[in-house]
Amino acid sequence: MRLTGLAVLASLVFCIIRWSDAAEYLAKAKGIYHPMYGVLGPIGLVMVVFTRSNLKT
Repeated sequence: MRLTGLAVLASLVFCIIRWSDAAEYLAKAKGIYHPMYGVLGPIGLVMVVFTRSNLKT
């Protein structure tokens, strides 16, 4: 039981790190980069997705 809990915790931490990286990458690509997006993890990723881009097309 303890090993399963440890595996779940490790998986959750890994996913949060991946979401943070994805949020920072997307924010840079949209021209709205701020370190806050990476720190917030999944919430930051949702914020970046729904924020308008500053890039002129």
